Amino acid sequence: MQIPKTKRVIDKKYVKWIKSQPCVISHQDATIHHLINYGTSGGAMKSDDYLSFSLSNYHHTGDGGIHRGVVSWEQKWQKQPYYIMATLDKAVDCGIIDLKTHYKYYSICEELIKMYEDRK
Repeated sequence: MQIPKTKRVIDKKYVKWIKSQPCVISHQDATIHHLINYGTSGGAMKSDDYLSFSLSNYHHTGDGGIHRGVVSWEQKWQKQPYYIMATLDKAVDCGIIDLKTHYKYYSICEELIKMYEDRK
C-alpha cells in the first residue's frame, strides 16, 4: 500500500536544524536523510522534510549506508520511522516544530510501522 502522492512539505528551518544534529547512530557529524522505501517517496519525489533524521556519511551513503540496502540496514539498526519519531520529539522539545506538526508526523510514523511491521 502506497501513501497517495501530495505536494511535498518543505521546511528549510527544520532541514537546517536536522543537519546541525549528530548522526542518530554514531553521534558524528551528519547530513539529512529522508525516509525511503515506505511508499512516501519514489521517482523524483522525496518524503516530506518532517519524515527525516540525521545520518553520518557512513550510515547514509557509505559502505554501511542505508542507500546501500534499506532492509538490511534496518535489520542491523532500526526501522526508519523510529528514528524519525525520536527526531520529532527532540525538535518539539527544542521549539523547532509545534505540537500540531509533531502529532501529524508522529502519527504517520506509527501508521508506517504498522503497515510494514512484517518486513524483515
